[in-house]
Amino acid sequence: MKSPIIFIIKHIAYLIIAIMLISCSTAKKNENRVIDIAAALPDARVANLSDIAEDITYIPLQTTENGVVGEMNGASKPMLFEKEIFILFDNNKVFKLFDKDGKFKKTIDHNGRGPQEYAFPFKAGYNFNTGRLFVSDAMGDVCEYTIDGDFVYRVKVPAEAGTSSIGGTSFIADGNYICSVSIMDNLDGTSTADKSILAYIYDKDSKTLGKILNRDTTSAVGKVKRGSTTVDGSVVQFVAVSARLLQTYSYQNKTRATISGENVIYNLNEQYQIDSIYIFNLGEYAPTPETESQMFNQDIEIINNIMTGLESDNQIFLWLNLRGLYKKYLSPVTTGAGTVATTMAYGYFDKKKGETVIMKEPSEGMRGFKDDLKGGPPFWPKSITSDGKYMVGYIDAIKFITYAEDNDCPENIKKMAENINENDNPIAILVKLK
Repeated sequence: MKSPIIFIIKHIAYLIIAIMLISCSTAKKNENRVIDIAAALPDARVANLSDIAEDITYIPLQTTENGVVGEMNGASKPMLFEKEIFILFDNNKVFKLFDKDGKFKKTIDHNGRGPQEYAFPFKAGYNFNTGRLFVSDAMGDVCEYTIDGDFVYRVKVPAEAGTSSIGGTSFIADGNYICSVSIMDNLDGTSTADKSILAYIYDKDSKTLGKILNRDTTSAVGKVKRGSTTVDGSVVQFVAVSARLLQTYSYQNKTRATISGENVIYNLNEQYQIDSIYIFNLGEYAPTPETESQMFNQDIEIINNIMTGLESDNQIFLWLNLRGLYKKYLSPVTTGAGTVATTMAYGYFDKKKGETVIMKEPSEGMRGFKDDLKGGPPFWPKSITSDGKYMVGYIDAIKFITYAEDNDCPENIKKMAENINENDNPIAILVKLK
């Protein structure tokens, strides 16, 4: 018969081991939740595409009389690939669709003031839940269309949300919708807006299902800032205000959220509340009340703007305004061919390794991943397919041609450049993730 004392000691030992394993697992999980920007800056490097991907394909989009793609400036002008169709929304406020080989399919144009149209598009894209195209306008309305361009329905924001301060509308993972409210003072410092609510969640019948509350009503973001800066040797006074705003993006069947002024990525839970899942550490480079008055000083060594909106199974992709830190850690600010001087940098967080990478330019004036797979120009994703398998992007024809001419590229890249015209449609890019 075993001694009761030995039995108890043995089980206490098992309990201690179990606690240690849980503690180690929790510590590792907490460690991976921190996106450490401050620690990554001194180790900024050129990031190879092969670090995260296994293949890249360039697809010139057919240029026809009816299929010319206009400019695609800003985050509201997406480049998507769903159901083997490339979907673009350009500055002409129309969708252009191309098949997987780049052949032009059709234009979808519902720009106008009718009940089935959008007048001032704020955001356009593809609703993964319904398999439809959508456009949200400045008033918060969302119009959805089939992939063939047929109108399906129009969704209005709840009446209680109003329309004067809508900061953006989109769909969420469960098939419902979310509209964010811009919280900001008037330039004279007064405000009549309700600062208690950041966003409304509602169904297609405009019924409110939930509200995301503003947990920091004293935030400096959204308040009027007054200060001075030096421009060409002269001191210039300024008055400025930025909005406190919740923004969302989709990842698999989840909805992520960020709030301006907070260095956090949240997840929208089933109760329509937000839980923090990733925290940005800016260390000594975090903005302070003292540096707020120097917001126009591009030489100051702070990071006041981190953006994200793309997430894969293994990475979270980042945009950062490094200001003076760009020169310190990356390189002298360059203009490059067809670009303007900027202190914006790209980076990504490896979710499995818990590693943050700040990316140097692989080619002067061109940011993104170095294409060490096919030898083409640097790549940066515009979207990720709903199945999570591919990153999607594009490059203007003139930039592709210039890169091929100025660099020692493989023969197939040079040949592709020779077969296109500088005024042709962009080259679509598909990158298969590991």
